[in-house]
Amino acid sequence: GKRQERGEWARSEHRSNGHESDSYGKFSHEEGMIRLTISKGRTHGVRPSDVVSTIAFHANIPGYTIGKIHIHDHHTLVDVPEQFLAQVLTNSESYRINKQPVSVEVAN
Repeated sequence: GKRQERGEWARSEHRSNGHESDSYGKFSHEEGMIRLTISKGRTHGVRPSDVVSTIAFHANIPGYTIGKIHIHDHHTLVDVPEQFLAQVLTNSESYRINKQPVSVEVAN
């Protein structure tokens, strides 16, 4: 009954940064956010904190402005505010996670 459903929900592995995690699609469901794809994922040891710190540092934007992060096996999806998109993409060739170069581009 209810107890089991609650347990399954509580065991969910997906981080949603305090937002409801209803979709892992290519488009952000948050207004004003753009979904980006990063070329590394879980198999490369990517963690949510790595994604936030890398983007915040290289794009020079506040980490708290970064939205949902969905880490898949071979890539990561991350939402960034539309107003910071140009900043995020400008320095994308210098992005590194775990000392590995990563590419960052608009998910399509």
